[in-house]
Amino acid sequence: MDGSSQKDKTKLDVSIQHECLANLLPLEIWSIIAPMVASNSIEDLFNMQATCSLFASACNSDVVYRHALVSVLPIACFLDYSGMPAMTFLRRCARAQNPAAMLRVGMSHLFWCGHRRGGIRTLTEAVELGDVEACYISAMLLLSLGDKTDDEIHRGFEFFCVVHESGAVEKCREVFT
Repeated sequence: MDGSSQKDKTKLDVSIQHECLANLLPLEIWSIIAPMVASNSIEDLFNMQATCSLFASACNSDVVYRHALVSVLPIACFLDYSGMPAMTFLRRCARAQNPAAMLRVGMSHLFWCGHRRGGIRTLTEAVELGDVEACYISAMLLLSLGDKTDDEIHRGFEFFCVVHESGAVEKCREVFT
C-alpha cells in the first residue's frame, strides 16, 4: 500500500502557477489596477499589498502612492505622529507628489516641527498640483502670519482667489474648523 500512495503523489504534478488567480494576469496589468485600488481605499491598498508578493510588488510604485486616497484622513491628526507608520505612509505619498498627502505633511512640518519655510514650500507644491484645501490654508497662512513680505501677501491673495473661483471656500472653512 505504501507504494500505491507514493504513485498517487507523483500523479498530482499540477503547477500551482496556473491555479493562483493572481498569476492569470501579468504584473504590468496588476500595476495598472493597483493605483485604481489606492484611489478608492487605503485599506484596500494595504490589504492588496499584504495578499502576496506579486501584489506587494505591483503596489510599490510612485504612481500608486500618488493616487492613494489620503484626503479621507483628518489633516490635524498627523501633527504629532512623526514616528508612526501613518506618517511614513504619508511621507511616501508626498514624495510621490500626492497633493492631499503633501498638505498633511506640510501642516505637520509647519505646526508640529516648526519649519515655517519648509511647511509653506510643501503646501505651495500641493497648491501647484491642484489641491484646493492646500490653496486655502496657504492663503490664510500667507495673509495672516507675521513678518510678511509683499510677495507673500500677493501670493496669499492669488491663492484665495483660486479657492473662491472654485466655489470651495465654505468646504475649506469646514475642513479647517
